[in-house]
Amino acid sequence: MKRIGLKEAATLCAVFAAGVFAIRAGIAFANPSTNPTATALSPLASSRAPEPSFRELDRQAALAKQGSETSIRALTTHLFKQAGVRPEIANAFSFNERVVQAEISYRKGAHLPVTDDSVVKSVNNLAASVGAPTWASTNKVEVRRLRMLLVFKYPHLMASQAPPDSKGRYKALDDTMSPLEASYVAVAMMQQKLLNPDFQFTDAEKTQPIFTDKALQAKERMARTSAMAAAIRQQSTQHSVRDLLHTADGFFTDLGINEVEEKAEVAK
Repeated sequence: MKRIGLKEAATLCAVFAAGVFAIRAGIAFANPSTNPTATALSPLASSRAPEPSFRELDRQAALAKQGSETSIRALTTHLFKQAGVRPEIANAFSFNERVVQAEISYRKGAHLPVTDDSVVKSVNNLAASVGAPTWASTNKVEVRRLRMLLVFKYPHLMASQAPPDSKGRYKALDDTMSPLEASYVAVAMMQQKLLNPDFQFTDAEKTQPIFTDKALQAKERMARTSAMAAAIRQQSTQHSVRDLLHTADGFFTDLGINEVEEKAEVAK
């Protein structure tokens, strides 16, 4: 296993413990686009090599649903990369393997599905752990809305595969998710809370006068993005690696994705 420094380890933990936006040697945050709707579901800009196309990722998702371990690993790696975590770092703390093994078990019928409530719990506990504003919390309605948005990018990962009902109608989403799908949704939700005004404002706030003034709305959106960034920055710099690891562990545990049990070596 590749050795990593304390600073890099702390950064990795902060990625999950503080909203999956800490990036390596410091914390970098993308400014919201002037057209947030167009980029709301895009990963943060970086100097990394180009990611696989949506079509290729969806092809891998189709194979993953058939139980392909290679495809499950490829999708999980993409999930961590999108959060700004290098594969070798995610592997060092077994976060990658944790999701992979849960997904493999699920495809074999040996792991329970994940509910929308579990995603809500995971995201909200993360938000609470960094002292994020109350609007950073989510609910089942937002989770379902985000899943519907993601269906258009990753239909084989997000869409229901159930046959049509007696009237020939297809179901857009299943009531539950696989561990990999749930992890993807939870990470995406944290991204929306940082960058997407559709998820930064509550339904009640959207009825306020501020939403009739584009300049005021843009100013408040920037303020909310800065508030989230500050909370994440504080979490990554003022907490010990042990604390961050504990919070990162809780992120997965809330999703029902438990630690990978190390297999004891059998003497020959």
